[in-house]
Amino acid sequence: MEPTPDAQPDPSSLGIPGAANDKYHALFQAMDQGFCLLEMEFDAAGEQVVDFRFLEVNATFVRQSGLPADAPGKSVRALLPDLDPFWFDTYGRVARTGETVRLEHHVPQVGRWFDVHAFRVGLPEARQVAVLFSDTTERRQAEEQSYRAAEAETLRLQLADALGPLTDPATVQEAVTRLARQHFGADRCYYCEIEGGQAIIRRDAAAEGLPSVAGTYPLADFALLQVVIAAGRPFCVRDVRQDEAVDENLRQFCVQLEVISYLNVPVIKNGQPAGVLCLAQRTPRDWTAAETVLAAEVAGRTWAAVERARAEQERAASEAKYRSLFDSIDEGFCTVEMLFDGSGRATDYRFLEANPAFSSPVSGS
Repeated sequence: MEPTPDAQPDPSSLGIPGAANDKYHALFQAMDQGFCLLEMEFDAAGEQVVDFRFLEVNATFVRQSGLPADAPGKSVRALLPDLDPFWFDTYGRVARTGETVRLEHHVPQVGRWFDVHAFRVGLPEARQVAVLFSDTTERRQAEEQSYRAAEAETLRLQLADALGPLTDPATVQEAVTRLARQHFGADRCYYCEIEGGQAIIRRDAAAEGLPSVAGTYPLADFALLQVVIAAGRPFCVRDVRQDEAVDENLRQFCVQLEVISYLNVPVIKNGQPAGVLCLAQRTPRDWTAAETVLAAEVAGRTWAAVERARAEQERAASEAKYRSLFDSIDEGFCTVEMLFDGSGRATDYRFLEANPAFSSPVSGS
């Protein structure tokens, strides 16, 4: 049953003196939910809350909110100057209408999620709101991790399905970059093959309106990319316009292509750089640790799929070459499979392969 304004009486307002008052105060402090009593400050029109002041808090409030124990008497603007306007609107509506509100919301200023129950106390003109809340950060983080794990597994399955039948390195890169861009919600994704001091981008996936970056680029022109490759570990830039690690040449190149933020993941094989997977954004972005780990996995899968496709192409080319030689020789040639009876005596044979000369009529026969 949800609490109501009458469910949390102030002992002193009921005339409960002495030891009884101390008893209720002890219970108030022992609650496993955070509690605070707020006084709203409205604008001149009495419609919008411009600030609110803490009147009373319990010990759990201090532990879960991250705010100081001496919060009573202080305004939220003084303690959290950049607090989300959502809270002013929500508590203001409770104070004006008497509506009870139950919700779960994130407070980035303290980095936590809270399950909140807010209700008006006292007369409307007192403009007081009581708030009961619980920290749900751990549960939300567990849910988020579970969701990310499921999404990552979906990407793995999509890559396996898409790459399985592909035998061309360019089409492999096209499939990978399309799926990775979609999964990470990036504006652009591409894979560089590192060969002979050059970064070769055969295919890329980009949001509508963005130019392709496919092409061949000398690594010598981009000092930071060389550092990333040499380090052999992922490297991210939140904003190329402000990051001092980005050299001016690369900065201008990125801005020209609308690459403001990026995550680069090098692939190192046998101690040598083999490729780089890049995710890019037109706006500043904070790349998470989970995104970096998954991007590294995608980069490794891309390299493996490209190598497999390249080996398949080489095998097919070699087969075609020898097939051409086989067909062009002027002597008849065939391979047969011998057929034996139950006692092991050869009784027949089956043609498996023959060149054109084998089937051609012999002159003068």
